[in-house]
Amino acid sequence: MGQPGDNRERSRTTPHVRTYQLQRLEHLFARFSQKCDSLAAWITETKAFFKKDNIAEADLNELLGKIKSDDAFDTDMGIHRERLDQIANLAQDMVQQGFSKAAEVAARSQAMNGLWENLLVARTKHREDLEQARETQEKIDTMRLESRRRLIRSTTG
Repeated sequence: MGQPGDNRERSRTTPHVRTYQLQRLEHLFARFSQKCDSLAAWITETKAFFKKDNIAEADLNELLGKIKSDDAFDTDMGIHRERLDQIANLAQDMVQQGFSKAAEVAARSQAMNGLWENLLVARTKHREDLEQARETQEKIDTMRLESRRRLIRSTTG
């Protein structure tokens, strides 16, 4: 220890360590970007499905099937929520390590949270629309059944 060679060894190691850290951060950034792109695409597709789902023209059986599928969708939402959490963790890690693109990472992470919130609003509206349509179809079916019963009573009575 204390020999001049030791200081040179440390100075040669430090740039290598820093290079490794930068490469690791760039790798994290690539993973972060890929996860953001993938989740954003899924959110966009899901919101588009909610908008185009033809609830108004569905009969009661179709609506019950849609509601059952919507219930199963909760599992899918949970999986994608975990992906959003992974994105947030990657972003936090890069920001804490002083990544040169930390502001971009933080903004993208915040944008992903905004997309998720918009999805939750769209999903809630879709579910409410399904439930309202189901209630309407149940009332219509009940009215048809009562009408048939009255018709049968009037023709047999």
